[in-house]
Amino acid sequence: MLLVIALISYVGLTFAFDFLGLGSSKEVDVSIPKGATASQIANTLEDAGVIRSSLMFRLYAKLKGYDVDFQYGVYV
Repeated sequence: MLLVIALISYVGLTFAFDFLGLGSSKEVDVSIPKGATASQIANTLEDAGVIRSSLMFRLYAKLKGYDVDFQYGVYV
């Protein structure tokens, strides 16, 4: 039971930090190639330190219907 509570807490905090943009204020350039999937974009953002969890990004994008409407380009 304690493990389940800890897991739910971790997921909730990770989601909150990513959703609210809490964390580092360091600027990074991220390049999203044309035709990149939600999974590829999530991994790119996680590798660049923009988000903490590619899984949470993909889940949020899927829930909101954003997972098929990404725009390619370079973002700061």
